[in-house]
Amino acid sequence: MEASPKLDYEAIAHDLCQLPKVEGVHHIHAWLIDENNIAFSVHVNMDNLPLSEIEPIYRQIETLLCHKYGINHVTIQAECRRGKDEDLFFKQNDWRHD
Repeated sequence: MEASPKLDYEAIAHDLCQLPKVEGVHHIHAWLIDENNIAFSVHVNMDNLPLSEIEPIYRQIETLLCHKYGINHVTIQAECRRGKDEDLFFKQNDWRHD
């Protein structure tokens, strides 16, 4: 049964923001799929870059999350300005139509 993993989300956000070209992260979600698999999704703010430059950043994020936090299934959404000032976690009642 799926559950929330015990992760230090503030530390994860800090570590991700130390990567080159990552300016911020928000809307973090994580859940245990089973005892060996953690799924994780995050929105990442960075400059307006071509996809060919974003994919290596995705690999750096995935490698960091796997090796340091044991997260083995990662979904990343790249954004430039959208969500830049939003909370680390998405709250259902915060949904805005801009």
